[in-house]
Formats: sequence, C-alpha cells, structure tokens
Amino acid sequence: MGEKGLIKKMGVIIVGIIVFVGIAVIALLIISGVFEKSAYLKPWKKDYAQKFDDPRIQLTAYGLLAANGHNMQPWKIRLDKDDSMVFYLYADSDRLTDEVDHFARQMIVTKDNTRLSQVKSGMLYSMLILEAQRQGFVMQPLSQVLEEYPEMKKLYSGIHRDYAPEGETIQMLIRLGKPTKKVPQSMRRDVMDLIVRE
Repeated sequence: MGEKGLIKKMGVIIVGIIVFVGIAVIALLIISGVFEKSAYLKPWKKDYAQKFDDPRIQLTAYGLLAANGHNMQPWKIRLDKDDSMVFYLYADSDRLTDEVDHFARQMIVTKDNTRLSQVKSGMLYSMLILEAQRQGFVMQPLSQVLEEYPEMKKLYSGIHRDYAPEGETIQMLIRLGKPTKKVPQSMRRDVMDLIVRE
C-alpha cells in the first residue's frame, strides 16, 4: 500500500471515529433530556398551583416546595374518590435515600409520634423556612445530634440535658443566617407526578 493509500485509510478511520463519537454524544444528550424543555422550575412560579382545579392538587403543589431530605421529594398522594376534599399522603419508598438514611429518619420531623404532630411539625418548618426566605434569610436544619439511635445517645442526651432539662423533646435545630451568595432554586417534580393513579 502506497503512502496515498495509507493516508486515505487513516482519514477514513479518523472520520469514522469522529462520526461514532458524535453519534454517541448526541445519543447521550438525547437520553439525558438536555433537548427537552426544562419543567423542574415550574413549581416555583407563583401561579403554578392555580392551574389546577382540584384544591387537593393545589395544596399538594404548594407542599411540593417544602424542604426535604436530599431533595428527593419522597411523597405520593392518593385522592379520595368519594370526598373531593380528602387526600392521603404516603411515603414513596422508591424515592427514599436508603444509602444515607436507611431508617428514613430525615423524611419527617415530629413533635411526637402521632400523625397529627408529624403533619403540624412539617407545616411549621415549611412556614418558617418560607418566611425566612421572604425576609432574606436562609435556614439549614442540623439534625444529626437529634437522631435517636445508639451511636448518638450520648450527644442526644447531652443536648436535651442542656436545652430541654424539663423533659421536653427538641424536635429540630436550625441554623439561620444571611446568605453570602445567590444560589439557584432547587429542582422540583411536577405535582402530577405525586398523584397516584387508580
């Protein structure tokens, strides 16, 4: 094979590699959804909840913005068929973060173990974080010391001894401050992704 033939063969190989890599990159971009219209910031729009007629879905749309562990939004909602004002909130086990929180301790903060207290605690935290944001503050929960498992017993007992000596339960520690830099809003799923279809 002459020099021209070798150059031609090398050119074909290089073009083939470039085409293959180009196709692979385009395929990866398509699979990743980069060409799809981003919808993950829509729930942050002020009129997002109003586009739904069902008040239960409107309420869920507001709840979708609540802070949650690792931003997994691990909830499912089942709408009651018989009562248009009733819905049921469930944990979405497919969206829990077993790797970092095997016992799902980060999912719900409770005052005690009743469902009512769990919901009230979550509502209060959501109101606090939204009001703090409105006033230009940021909040960060610091819950490690409040975890109730054997390895944390000494720290858990210590903080309760120092800050809840009358036998109260510290439900949450929160760090509050002024942000030092602007950060983008976190991604949210579409509210209809939470609704269980029957």
